[in-house]
Amino acid sequence: MEYETTLPVAIITSALLLVLGWSMLFATRPWLELVEEYSRHPHRLLMPGLGMVVYGLVVIFNHNIWSGGWVVVISVAGWLIFFKGLTFLLSPGMVKIQERFPRNMVKAAMRVGGVVLILLSLMLLLTLTGRT
Repeated sequence: MEYETTLPVAIITSALLLVLGWSMLFATRPWLELVEEYSRHPHRLLMPGLGMVVYGLVVIFNHNIWSGGWVVVISVAGWLIFFKGLTFLLSPGMVKIQERFPRNMVKAAMRVGGVVLILLSLMLLLTLTGRT
């Protein structure tokens, strides 16, 4: 590994992506209910937002690497998680946007998102183990 912080950050990030993707794909109903709950009570996004900001900052300060290759994916993920957390903290009402879409469309989008997260996680894990 070219960077000493890359491996632990990459493993944690890929594991989180895998678990989150699996959950979104196979436990869609609770996720939909959570989104609806956040829509009714946006202030409840403050704690998840804080967690995302903290995790994003950990990645940013320990792995802000832009030198090319697959390690950039970790840096991009850290920044995206950080900005999503900031959005939850600074504008929790934005979650109400999902109300504009039919529930079945939100459910399908959540499942597609789960598949994408699983594929990203597997790609990252295969890269980490040298199988790509």
